[in-house]
Amino acid sequence: MIRDFEHLALDDTTELEVDDAIAGLAVLLADPAIAGKERTLLTLVGATLHRLGLNERLVAQSRSITAIDFRRRSSAKRCAGTFAFN
Repeated sequence: MIRDFEHLALDDTTELEVDDAIAGLAVLLADPAIAGKERTLLTLVGATLHRLGLNERLVAQSRSITAIDFRRRSSAKRCAGTFAFN
């Protein structure tokens, strides 16, 4: 089974969205027939995916802020250079 996970994870043609996986687990866990160890394990998987999704968003947000900050500093340097020569 782990090889199946690996194969799917490394397949660039398959889109794997964390939010979709979390939603799918939530639907699965809404079934009262899922109980005991299975429910506990699937809940742990859902929590792990949720954490990964949060980390993914934080990294994306950090990259966005860094890019905006870089553009602002570059723009400020250009403006400072322009005013120095005027």
